[in-house]
Amino acid sequence: MKELARATVTLPKELLEEIDRLAKGRLGDRSTIMRQLLAKALRMEKIEEAVKAFQEGKISLGKAVETADLSTWEFLDILAERKIPSYRYSANEARRAIEKALREKGIEI
Repeated sequence: MKELARATVTLPKELLEEIDRLAKGRLGDRSTIMRQLLAKALRMEKIEEAVKAFQEGKISLGKAVETADLSTWEFLDILAERKIPSYRYSANEARRAIEKALREKGIEI
């Protein structure tokens, strides 16, 4: 089991009541539910941070995978779900790739 450290948090009463409702429904205690919810929120935040940085071209696919703490395939699935291209070409790179493909087919431009 991971080492636990104590933290004090002030929450709105309604939020604490909702946490207690979840704890009761899951037959768990308040602290366990709060740890689970925080862990899930942190995982989601890491993914959002990685997707945003990747989409803005600030980090590579490999760095985004590392940041999100996912496998490459999991991260690619998230990009596909959001219709975010996983590969980016500059206009020159795209032009060169198209020209090369056409030459390989025997088509001169």
